[in-house]
Amino acid sequence: MRTDKANKSKYQILPDLLPDEYESLKSSIAVRGVDSPIIVDQNGEIIDGFQRQKACDDLGVFCPRQVRRFDSDVERLELAVTANCKRRQLNTNGKRTVIANYLKADPAINNNHLAELIGVSRGTVGDVRAELESTCQIQKLTEFRGRDGKTLPRNYARIITNSPNELETALAVVKDLPANGKTLDVTTAARRARRRVKKAERDAKVALPLPDEAIRLYHCPFQQIEQVAGIAPGTVHAIITDPPYGKDFLPQLTDLAAFAARTLVDGGLLVMHSGQYYLDQVIHTLGQHLTYRWMIASV
Repeated sequence: MRTDKANKSKYQILPDLLPDEYESLKSSIAVRGVDSPIIVDQNGEIIDGFQRQKACDDLGVFCPRQVRRFDSDVERLELAVTANCKRRQLNTNGKRTVIANYLKADPAINNNHLAELIGVSRGTVGDVRAELESTCQIQKLTEFRGRDGKTLPRNYARIITNSPNELETALAVVKDLPANGKTLDVTTAARRARRRVKKAERDAKVALPLPDEAIRLYHCPFQQIEQVAGIAPGTVHAIITDPPYGKDFLPQLTDLAAFAARTLVDGGLLVMHSGQYYLDQVIHTLGQHLTYRWMIASV
């Protein structure tokens, strides 16, 4: 079985090896063979050992297999995580990637159990889950499956109050606390609730995918798009374009900058790819109508 980005197995939870790490693995297999057989299920699908299989494919050799029976996808996913996390030395970002990949495949697992499988804190799993939920990458569930396989309701935070004023504060902030099961005093609960609300406000600014019917395509010179598409002045949030890099297109950049200045909302952005050879002229031309903000290298 050969996987790539276009056909990646849902059991391939860990990120691919870096190029030098992969070449080191391939060289080791070429000299010593495969130290540990890959694990496949009763259907022959790889559960653990995607990088070893890829290296063997590149070398044109057979990769030894250990065949196991799995009764559920949960068993497969948990084996894929535990086997790889013990073998791979992952940094913080790598572990967060593993958490996100696992939750996308199995969002019903509770935070405690996944934290134990990967070797991170429950709070780290909770943070990644909240980010995925807020950007609609996973469903926000109300019940989760524990290590024993039983499903339990989401364990929400609790606040201890000792006065009518504290009770009033607790009632106001409890809805904004994370579902981590912690018992908090009123001051701590209020602080964490404020922090969570601010984060939710930032996350809400993330643009969600549009439905198909909201996407319109027009085929015309951009100088005509305002008339053809009925674009009113000051209504566009972003113009993203990759015009030709040659000298012949430079005269049209004046029209592009003027078009952006007319149609962008206050704070809107023109994001444009540009080659390097005429970059000085590009920035000068755009700057006659727009305010320069930032440059990013795309390699």
